[in-house]
Amino acid sequence: MATQNSLNSLWRTKQVLHA
Repeated sequence: MATQNSLNSLWRTKQVLHA
């Protein structure tokens, strides 16, 4: 499930950028 991993990474980066 590489797709979920990519999504998780993207979500994390988005949250950090929004922080």
